[in-house]
Amino acid sequence: MRSRLKSHLTESATTVFHSGLGRVDPVSVRIELTRDFDESASYEDRIALLAALLHERHHWLQHVGTSTGLFGTLLLELQNAMIEHGVPLEELRTEDLPLLRQEHRFADALGKWERLEATRRLYFGCRRGDLDALMRDGRAPLWGELAPLVSGTMGKLLADSPYIDRYQAFFADRGGHLPVDKTFVTESGWSVGARHLMEGAARQSEVFRLLQGALDGHRHSGAPAEAFRFNLSEHYTGVYGVARKLFDSVVGARTVAADIGFAFACDMGLNALAPPLYPLVPVNPGTYFAHVVHKLADFRFDRCLHIVDPPHVRALIAELTEHVGVVGGASRRMTDLDLRLPQRFKREMVDGVLGHLRPDEVAGQLFTLPHADAVPVPSGPSCRLRYLLALTAEAERIRARSPEIFVFPAASYLDDRTAFRALFERIQPPLLSYGSQQFRGTRPIAGWPDFFVATGIHYEVMRGLVMHDARTLGISLAPFARLAPGLLRIVLRGALHGAPVADVIHGHAEAAAEQR
Repeated sequence: MRSRLKSHLTESATTVFHSGLGRVDPVSVRIELTRDFDESASYEDRIALLAALLHERHHWLQHVGTSTGLFGTLLLELQNAMIEHGVPLEELRTEDLPLLRQEHRFADALGKWERLEATRRLYFGCRRGDLDALMRDGRAPLWGELAPLVSGTMGKLLADSPYIDRYQAFFADRGGHLPVDKTFVTESGWSVGARHLMEGAARQSEVFRLLQGALDGHRHSGAPAEAFRFNLSEHYTGVYGVARKLFDSVVGARTVAADIGFAFACDMGLNALAPPLYPLVPVNPGTYFAHVVHKLADFRFDRCLHIVDPPHVRALIAELTEHVGVVGGASRRMTDLDLRLPQRFKREMVDGVLGHLRPDEVAGQLFTLPHADAVPVPSGPSCRLRYLLALTAEAERIRARSPEIFVFPAASYLDDRTAFRALFERIQPPLLSYGSQQFRGTRPIAGWPDFFVATGIHYEVMRGLVMHDARTLGISLAPFARLAPGLLRIVLRGALHGAPVADVIHGHAEAAAEQR
């Protein structure tokens, strides 16, 4: 258990996708920047912050606009349910935390939670040793057993979908499903997964925003054009360079078109078949990415491309899509198959199962507000998930017309920020948090910020109980203690059903907030 706990603590940050100046947190569904937009900052600092914001916006587009993002949301939802409904939270004492130290008491809930974590970890990419720590104790990924968990959750949540009967029948018909492929690609000590594709592609958007800012600054300085230098490679290190290194080892071209090819391959990998749109996980996103990359090896990337021209980028994406659809010989190798099929299947399933959901309508059905100063009351179980599913449906409608928004959003952003924001804001996260500012809701609905802050706290607590002691969990909640102190106490007491440990955790959160 000790090695598993250590593994959870070292890998817990994989739920967050980030740049140096910000992050997207799928647990509390918000974009966060660590600094305020300060007009007195230097030109370079302002460009760096804008580039970080584009990086985080790209992550959010990945979160609501890909099969992988949807699968990650579902895994976090299932893990939350395992603790919320599988552990007697009202009985918890301070000494019971972290729950992993009490696995003999909560064996069923924690066993499923850890197997879901192993599934998430392998799918999103991790160090091999961290996965081995789970596998040694029988916490293997929940590949085959996912279907009943998924179909039950989705069936209750989407009972009003006209497609739900066909959807459930599809999940029940196990005979027609592809066999599970447990292989994964390794690079630089990592099992390459969705995390590496997300970070690599988002870093590329960030880098091109930095490049554009550096070019503008150079022009305004009056320096000769030939004196301009910009080092691309220094930005693709660590987790940001794992997928890029694999791509560069196969595709030799070093052109802007090849950069779009890399972003395209990442997006294809992130749209591999996965629950809740498919009953099984036939292939890891990193493996699917590798198949796409190998199919692009003979693509002609030696061409000029104007990246600040969305139609031009869209045309290249269409050509790349056609290329990976070419069927090879009689071999059943992945590179001989039509690699467009998962993305087409995803579109059909999103349109069929989720197509009736519209974010504007669902937003008004999430909670009730008894009075102006009350904490919003959820309208039903998993209503937050239903809103995220509505965003996924809307994202697919946008992708059908403007795929470049998801593959390489820098093209649209650098061309026309107003037009980019008009599309992005249709599917933006419920909350924003910039520097020292309060949490800001993205819809003008009374109670909206409090509802999502409260549900964010709840999900953070359910996850933190497993891995952290009371003090460490309190420290992780310090941002909520600083920006929403009254709400934090109410939600903690409600989530833990009045158990005294709630006040202990709150005290640690307040102390940590005061120290910052």
